[in-house]
Amino acid sequence: MRFSERNGHTPERPVQIEEVDSYLRNCIWDYFYRSELRSDAFDLHLLNDKYGIVESMLTRLGESYEDPNFKNGNIKNQNKLHTLICIDCDWYVVYDFIEEYLNSTEISDADKHCDELNKLLENGKAGYRILKNNDSYIVVPITSNDELQAIKEAEATPYAPVNAHIAKAAELYSDRENPDYENSVKESISAVESICKIITNDKKATLGKALKKLSASNIIIHESMVEAFKKLYGYTNDESGIRHGSLEMSKVQAEDALFMLIACSAFVNYLIAKMQRTEDPQSKE
Repeated sequence: MRFSERNGHTPERPVQIEEVDSYLRNCIWDYFYRSELRSDAFDLHLLNDKYGIVESMLTRLGESYEDPNFKNGNIKNQNKLHTLICIDCDWYVVYDFIEEYLNSTEISDADKHCDELNKLLENGKAGYRILKNNDSYIVVPITSNDELQAIKEAEATPYAPVNAHIAKAAELYSDRENPDYENSVKESISAVESICKIITNDKKATLGKALKKLSASNIIIHESMVEAFKKLYGYTNDESGIRHGSLEMSKVQAEDALFMLIACSAFVNYLIAKMQRTEDPQSKE
């Protein structure tokens, strides 16, 4: 938050949904420039050429570039990318730029860039954050760091099937061109079903049956919570539910999918914590 906002001299900026203001655009460009284009950063460049990444980024964003062998070609390419990101492009292209940049960078560097760019998004009041999705990076519309952390944890459990469902749910939800909220909800609830099958050691159990069997595995949770997730499962699985592709549930909204992604991620993390507590007697103390 800026000094003027903290001290009440200017109104606090609203969260930016489907927009990126000039302040945030310039912050993102400045970070990219300092990381990749300044003269002492040659060893970080994707193509071992400080301008190679500019040509790569223009290509990835569907733009043409000047032949760098011609006079001032490199500078023209840099100026074109700068103008595109800071002035000309639609808001969503800025997030395309972030994704393309991170996904074209070595993982060891990309993780650091991801953290720094997320700080910029937070400070810039963006309603979006970068999420590492398996070995790639996606920008997701999320406004709470706690919510983002819940999804991150649920994507990185010791259980590959659970991780895969959460990662897919996030990917389907965050696709800016063709979001698939219906299937995102299916993947979210499937993650809960997967962890329940693992805990109860019953590969054939449905979520409803597995939830009933948790107590037999020494996973004791409040009955109200069990009933709540039974109802969520019913929402996705009964005759008028999402899994059956009914007309009633064919228009799942973004907020429905986001709620399910966050709720199911949090419940997965909760169940794993409960399971680890039963396996480690010292954790009960």
